[in-house]
Amino acid sequence: MNLFVSCCISTVPEPVVVPERCEPLNNSSVCHGLGYSLVQMPNFFYPNSQKDAEDRMRVFTPLVNKDCSANLQFFLCVLYVPPCVINMPRNDIIPPCREVCEEVRRGCEPDMITAGYPWPRFMDCKWFPLHDKKAFCLKPRAKCQKSKYRFFPLIP
Repeated sequence: MNLFVSCCISTVPEPVVVPERCEPLNNSSVCHGLGYSLVQMPNFFYPNSQKDAEDRMRVFTPLVNKDCSANLQFFLCVLYVPPCVINMPRNDIIPPCREVCEEVRRGCEPDMITAGYPWPRFMDCKWFPLHDKKAFCLKPRAKCQKSKYRFFPLIP
């Protein structure tokens, strides 16, 4: 089964199966504009609500404001307020790709170290899969009409 999901084009095998844990993205979410409107909660860190997840994301606000990486917001949102991906074989949450983590770390870790903080262990890039045909992961893609990002969940 192949699945291609994009903000510009969608091709999905029938019937559409939406995971049980999907819910609409909050209107106040910092994750608006990333190409998805349904989220899967709890997330990787098990906060029960989007509000709790976004409260935990606030610690990264100085890095987001500093714009240390073009993909920081995407990376944080996929971790804390992950998109709901339809027609997945299981209700798994799809992580960001390792390449995304590495790009964010290259851009933002120096600022964190300067501020006296180490790179968080839970964001160690080795825990995220490589973007290849053997793994499921999300990465930002080229701009399209409605959103800055397109999502390509990989399904072998």
